[in-house]
Amino acid sequence: MLDRLLQQQRAVNDYLYELCSRTGSRELGFFSPRQWLLMRDACRLLQPFDEISKLVSRSQGTISDIIPYAFFLEHALSRVINQAVEEQELEDEEVATLNEFPGGGRGYSI
Repeated sequence: MLDRLLQQQRAVNDYLYELCSRTGSRELGFFSPRQWLLMRDACRLLQPFDEISKLVSRSQGTISDIIPYAFFLEHALSRVINQAVEEQELEDEEVATLNEFPGGGRGYSI
């Protein structure tokens, strides 16, 4: 379900904007870019579990399938974690680089 929400990100944002405009309410709020990224990461993390659940739940699934699937999940989760760590390191490097420039990170001073 979360992956469907991500696929409809633009429509969700447009709807919330329109609803806030019509009602004059700011209580509804919006999903921040950080929240969208968290949803994307959660989908990435949960996707291997979804695949394995479907494989194990099929009528031909056997107990002997579980061990290879467990290794697959371990490998998939390691890959997701490593990718998240790399992305965080890149983001940290970008922030550090921006902070090195005078003028608040704009690369020039006035």
